[in-house]
Amino acid sequence: MDSPGGLEPHQLRRIATAYSELADALEVNPSAETTPNAAVAAIAFALGEGSAGGLEFLRAWNEGDFQAIREEWPEAPEAVYIGADPLYQMR
Repeated sequence: MDSPGGLEPHQLRRIATAYSELADALEVNPSAETTPNAAVAAIAFALGEGSAGGLEFLRAWNEGDFQAIREEWPEAPEAVYIGADPLYQMR
């Protein structure tokens, strides 16, 4: 059965892997060894949240609603903000 967003967890993992490989190939983030990839971190976190909660998280992340993420998912790792949230300050 499809999740509410139409993607199953294995499909999200494949998308995350493809995105990471594409970013590396295009050198989108030349310092990828030291800087976490926020998109990959967001997808990995969402997969651990289950299909409904994970998709809600990804929608908020994709729309840049980082305040909602901080309020609804305080346990989200710092890596989901680095490079994605323009107001984020390293801890």
